[in-house]
Amino acid sequence: MLTVRPKDETAAAPGAMPGMDMKKKMDMAASGTAIHDPSPPVWVMGAVSFAVLAIGATIALTFGKAH
Repeated sequence: MLTVRPKDETAAAPGAMPGMDMKKKMDMAASGTAIHDPSPPVWVMGAVSFAVLAIGATIALTFGKAH
């Protein structure tokens, strides 16, 4: 995955207002007010990833017989 950073400085911090100085942005980031909970939660994505891995391994082992 790639993260595309905005080119102008004011849009760099989530929830930041235009004209907000860098100190204010850093304080927001340190306090967690600029950070949002991921949606869906990390544990859900982990469970889905392992389920898809198990399905793929089952298909490969069942139908991928080497000759």
